[in-house]
Amino acid sequence: GNRYHNLMKQGWTETVAMNNYGQNGWSLVVTLPPEFRGKVFSVIPCLTYVSCPNLADALKGFEVNIPQEYVNYDQGSFVIFLYAGGLWAEGLTIHYNVLIRMTWIAIA
Repeated sequence: GNRYHNLMKQGWTETVAMNNYGQNGWSLVVTLPPEFRGKVFSVIPCLTYVSCPNLADALKGFEVNIPQEYVNYDQGSFVIFLYAGGLWAEGLTIHYNVLIRMTWIAIA
């Protein structure tokens, strides 16, 4: 049968600028509404926008991750990480800006 969830919250990040493709990454702490505190929840992240001279190569280099050790069920918070490891594109220089946006959905 179908199973329905009581709580769902969607969110997004502002545009993240990776000013240097060798940069380790970026992170954001997200605190969910009070209804999520003390409940087990899941978070689904998604890259929604990448601006790069060669999009195919850019997408191979990005990783969005929410490590379990950064999820706090008691406080209803998590940390979302974006890594740009291995990013390379034809003509990309160390000063080129790569812009990324992400969305996420939390379900409890």
